[in-house]
Amino acid sequence: MRINLAWVILVALLGIAVNSFGQQYIPDRFFVKFTDKKHTNYSLSSPEAFLSKRALERRDRMNIAIDSNDLPISRFYLDSLKKTGAQLLNTTKWLNGVVISVDTLKTLNDILAQSFVKTIDTVRYLNVLTKKAKQKKTRLNEESKAEQINNDIEDYGFAGGQIQMLNLHKFYQDGYAGEGKRIAVLDAGFSNVETMMSLGHLFDRNQIKATYDFVDCDPDVFHGSFHGQAVLSIMAARLPGNYLGSAPGADYLLLRTENAGSEYPVEELNWASGAEFADSLGADIINSSLGYTTFDFPPLSYSYQDMNGNTAYSSKAASIASNKGMLVVSSAGNLGSSSWTYVGAPADADSVLTVGAVNQEQVYADFSSIGPNSNGKLKPNVTAVGEGTAFVNSYDQVSYGAGTSFSAPLIAGAAASLWQANPEVTNMELKSAIEKSASQYLSPDALKGYGIPNFQLASVILQKRPELSSGPVSVTPNPFRNRLYVKSEINLSENTVFEITDMKGRLVSKLTPQKQGSSDIFIFNGLGHLSQGIYILRISGENILQTLKIVKA
Repeated sequence: MRINLAWVILVALLGIAVNSFGQQYIPDRFFVKFTDKKHTNYSLSSPEAFLSKRALERRDRMNIAIDSNDLPISRFYLDSLKKTGAQLLNTTKWLNGVVISVDTLKTLNDILAQSFVKTIDTVRYLNVLTKKAKQKKTRLNEESKAEQINNDIEDYGFAGGQIQMLNLHKFYQDGYAGEGKRIAVLDAGFSNVETMMSLGHLFDRNQIKATYDFVDCDPDVFHGSFHGQAVLSIMAARLPGNYLGSAPGADYLLLRTENAGSEYPVEELNWASGAEFADSLGADIINSSLGYTTFDFPPLSYSYQDMNGNTAYSSKAASIASNKGMLVVSSAGNLGSSSWTYVGAPADADSVLTVGAVNQEQVYADFSSIGPNSNGKLKPNVTAVGEGTAFVNSYDQVSYGAGTSFSAPLIAGAAASLWQANPEVTNMELKSAIEKSASQYLSPDALKGYGIPNFQLASVILQKRPELSSGPVSVTPNPFRNRLYVKSEINLSENTVFEITDMKGRLVSKLTPQKQGSSDIFIFNGLGHLSQGIYILRISGENILQTLKIVKA
């Protein structure tokens, strides 16, 4: 719930701290929300003044209009707040406000008196006794010694199993590794990234396009937590013969929005500022291995009912980011076996591709937060390896880790390669194809969502042209599950042969059709035994020779 401003002012006036659960806290950060965006120096007719060429090209490609959300915060409003003595921190144009720090009651009163101020919310408290919150625990195990999972795919090394599970290795073989796509990584710090051999190519090839620390408000992100470094490695690391990430060719924006030593709504506002920064620089994908449910000052905490995609700051920002044409990929959270159980923010937002966790045997990881969100929307959307995930630690050693923090970047990187292979699609078409390609799309559940995506299949779905050659025969449904209908515009002879081969031309099945009455439709049953993937249906006879690409979902 929100803290009433009058109570905050009373606390400041009396010079006392708020008692909560046996602890004492003082208000420390506030979010000032403005009523409008009047007095701006910018115009919607000249968006190049506040959005990069890449950002504008993304909007043009997806037919997304420039709107008031894109306009920067009014400089007049910000200057007016400065005159009160407030320290201005991060602005968020999407949520139309600014995070501030104040020292006196007079400053708060002066801000509240401004006609353009809509609300003031308290977004961080400091514990009076400790002056800082306790260090948050993480499920990451940076020092764990790696053992080989699956080295069948030589280039991927220890990452082979988790990459192969997504059927992503075929993209790399075809030359797709995320090149030309830009991924913004919002996290808690990127310690040692600039010194790591496995990430050196990002600097050598100018793949790090920007960095910014929204916690300390400076460009240096190579400190703080190692969490962002581990997440980045899952997408970008290269250790020849030992490790290859899911998008080593992509460009990256490294944005520190999280203070690993505390948990407060101010970090969600940092998230919003980071997402806006990513948008303005033309990011295609946001990876967020962060989540918000409860806070160090309990009265600020969310309830499950708040996880509706429309309440939390970060969820609102994530929805707007999706509306701007970016694919937002979020970890579901690691609270599946806790009293909370459900996904947090921004994973609860409808348009976010929320990622849960499975182990190497594709079994649900019991820590992975479950759905639905409180509006009943399916969450998580998909799953990937998040238990026993191979990553590269800050010493350039391949290690294992656990958490949806690790399954999300696997999907984000894979999505970059998928988008590179299908550059004309929108972010929502991309999201939909990933979901439709997943292992349990027809029977989703609250643990794994639609299941484990097949990115080769997702690419076929996006292409929307399953036939390899034109001809009188068509098939439906495509993708199929257990049954296939074949319709012919010509009379096929009794000697017509129907065969299914794999993509290398090897015979998989010779089919015996069942004709539907006297119609021109043939039915093929019992195809459920085929493995998920892409096949060729070959029809040959006296008056036909045709091949069609079919997909087993």
